[in-house]
Amino acid sequence: MSISLAAIIGGAAGAVALVGISVILIWFCLFRQTSVSRTSETGSSDPSQGIPLHAVGRHGGMEMQMRDTRRFAMEELSHATKNFSDKNLIGEGKFGEVYKGLLQDGMLVAIKKRHAATSQEFVDE
Repeated sequence: MSISLAAIIGGAAGAVALVGISVILIWFCLFRQTSVSRTSETGSSDPSQGIPLHAVGRHGGMEMQMRDTRRFAMEELSHATKNFSDKNLIGEGKFGEVYKGLLQDGMLVAIKKRHAATSQEFVDE
């Protein structure tokens, strides 16, 4: 077998392997994204348990409506952030720290733990 024929066969095999690995990685990422459940066994993920929230603020006086807002118990948020661990701290705003959290249903969330500020200022931020 000549050197050029071996190089062609080796290059083709490498290209096929690279394409195959890429397809598997893309499929795995898409499958994992769609497999996350949006409901929890505790029922706290049920949007019908939410409350309507109205905010008028620094957005040009426009009224914003957030429907089906979920409410969480402090215990659930503490568990999701591993008791607000510094390892999960991802940022800090004017009115509180922002932590990365993982809910029981597998949903990755950002949780803001507010300082002593009015509710309106907290919602505006």
